[in-house]
Amino acid sequence: MSQSDHPSPPSTPHPMQAEQRSHTQRGKAVRTAIAAVCAVALVVVGMWALTQGTGGTSSPAASATPTPRGTGSGAYVKAMVSVPAADLDAVGAGTVAHFPTPVTDGKVEKVDGKPRVLYVGAEFCPFCAVQRWPLVIALSRFGTFDGLQPSLSSPEEGALSDIPSVTFKSSRYTSEYLHFDGVELSDRHGQPMAELTPADKALKAKLNPRGGIPWLYWGTATSGTSYDGTSFLPGADGDAIAAKLKDTSSPEARAILGSANMLTAHLCTLTDNKPADVCTSRGVTAAAPKK
Repeated sequence: MSQSDHPSPPSTPHPMQAEQRSHTQRGKAVRTAIAAVCAVALVVVGMWALTQGTGGTSSPAASATPTPRGTGSGAYVKAMVSVPAADLDAVGAGTVAHFPTPVTDGKVEKVDGKPRVLYVGAEFCPFCAVQRWPLVIALSRFGTFDGLQPSLSSPEEGALSDIPSVTFKSSRYTSEYLHFDGVELSDRHGQPMAELTPADKALKAKLNPRGGIPWLYWGTATSGTSYDGTSFLPGADGDAIAAKLKDTSSPEARAILGSANMLTAHLCTLTDNKPADVCTSRGVTAAAPKK
């Protein structure tokens, strides 16, 4: 996918997001069939496993849930939530390609006195998988995640298949500065997994009428995908991508960490520039929204 395919997002989602919606519609029947076949295959494999080993019982190794191919050891999840500040400072704005779009007369919603950030995506969605990398890195500068799990985007998206990422489906975010709601609408095969509240559904329909995902909203702005990760993330190993983030001159670091700095700068506008060491850091200042 060329850079020309990724114009700066206007008030409605850019073409990548619209394309993602079409993926959802045209792939539903295919993913349903795949899920059925996979279910049958799992039953067959399970029956075979039960016949192995002494006495026909399965061993602990046979019973263990394997890590999805492409997610490596899953260690990259820990790396995402603990990127050194020095590395983020070294990258600055990096190669951010798309910036949040202001919401006219938008107002910040607060939950328990903290500004609310809403993410809407799906596990199968390749662009959602791309965007979760900088989003998790940015949010981890304001609080902590519990229950983040490695994930892969859909295997049925051609050149955009199998992007290693994380899923918010079982996670919890704790912060004294922000309230975060991460909604994954469907699983890796496009099967429904969660629903938006009526209020959030109406909000998304109003501000995102084309229904593109990923969709970020924090009252005063909305955002989609902020960088082009399609040249290095599809089919990659998550641990290998995390290792490349340590080289701040690499394309991976400049794209992902640059986007994380940009998102951090926007979130700092919600928190009155707190925490100060984050919001006044060199990397965040370099990526701050221009007035």
